[in-house]
Amino acid sequence: MVVSINCLLLGKTSFNDTFAVNIANNNDIRGSLVNINNLKISDLKFLIWNRKKDTLGVNDSDIIELWKVDIAENDENKLKHVTTEDDIKKELGGKKLKPLHSIKKHFLEQLLVDENIHVIVQLPAAVESFSMVMEKILENVTRSSDKTPGFSSSIPLRERNMESAIKSISKNFKQSFYTPQSVAKQTLQFLVCCGAPGIDVLVDPHSQQPVPDPDFVSIYLDFESEVRLNKYDFKLTADSAIALRIAFKFFAYDQSYEMDFEYFCKNIYRYFKVDSTKSLREFESTVNLHNVIQSIRMSRYLNDNQTLFIFLHIDEIQAIFNYEKYWINEHQSSSKEFTMELLCTMAQYMMNNRTFIQTYLSGTALHKVVKLKEPTGYSFNYINCPLLSMDACIEILNDFAVKNNDTNYWWTLDRSFIKFLDDARGLPRAIEYILDEILKED
Repeated sequence: MVVSINCLLLGKTSFNDTFAVNIANNNDIRGSLVNINNLKISDLKFLIWNRKKDTLGVNDSDIIELWKVDIAENDENKLKHVTTEDDIKKELGGKKLKPLHSIKKHFLEQLLVDENIHVIVQLPAAVESFSMVMEKILENVTRSSDKTPGFSSSIPLRERNMESAIKSISKNFKQSFYTPQSVAKQTLQFLVCCGAPGIDVLVDPHSQQPVPDPDFVSIYLDFESEVRLNKYDFKLTADSAIALRIAFKFFAYDQSYEMDFEYFCKNIYRYFKVDSTKSLREFESTVNLHNVIQSIRMSRYLNDNQTLFIFLHIDEIQAIFNYEKYWINEHQSSSKEFTMELLCTMAQYMMNNRTFIQTYLSGTALHKVVKLKEPTGYSFNYINCPLLSMDACIEILNDFAVKNNDTNYWWTLDRSFIKFLDDARGLPRAIEYILDEILKED
């Protein structure tokens, strides 16, 4: 190492948020070794981007702006008032670094104080880190202290044979560790809930390949009620639409913030001032699946070598098909309909061993799902989900009541409630909702 440059993102106000970028005699710049004497500021941008790419939400290092400063730790208070270019100039005496200038001129020919901040990194306003956006969106939203944990996290399996689903998930996950060129699209399977028998799964010739233990996350999206497609989605890509919903469920709903999805959308649209095609594209450059996933990884403190496994349940898929006629696709490069584009987007993460997403579809328009098989090129494993017996419903009821310390549940003997259980034998999720509401009451 020849020199270490201490950096801070514009908007951060603490020395605890600084990070160092080390410059060596020879540096790997986009696959080529560049000697320190030939390094330019544009190369420093790349080194900074490469050091923090999982958290910046930026795909192009050239759009980053760098400012040379010299801030001692005892001047940390100055950072609280710095949010714009003018602030950098006036408060910190910053000088914008030009891409073609030599690094040597600015950082080698002048003595740097090891503990000081040397560079302020400025991101375009529209590509702020998604984590930073979520902090600002949720900072004034209250959190419920007595929110009942979701029943779905503890619902016991009854009379449902999941062997076929497990085989599909296992095969998909293992294939994510192969090179993309060696995996045929038709071998990747979406899971679909239906009444038909599960299809057989081919034996995986690489089934003995060791797979590291992943970090598991389960996300449930109900497109009929909780995260309905609405006016905010009319011009969004499918990528941003699904990213918005995953972000809401993971960062807001599951963290007990007292806001519904529509209010969440209003806040985030207001934050980005989405009122034109230009601002919409800027919104999508930040609110996309890649950035949301990176923020989830950060929140779970995963390093680059750890695998994140997300089980994504998309329920009430008929609501997505019904929405097709309202969706305006302004991206001329894509001729896909919304649902097809959504599945193609999610399929990319079945070939990603760093973040693997298994998508599970359910609802009442499964005949339309079948029609998607040929144009997408992917396969669907139809999971058999028969009606539960009344005994199984009672077992689920008992299990949930005991876990909630409600052992005197006389209300379960009510004739209308028993009729409800009988009607809901094919809908464990409906049983979940009604039990959740009953046990919330005093």
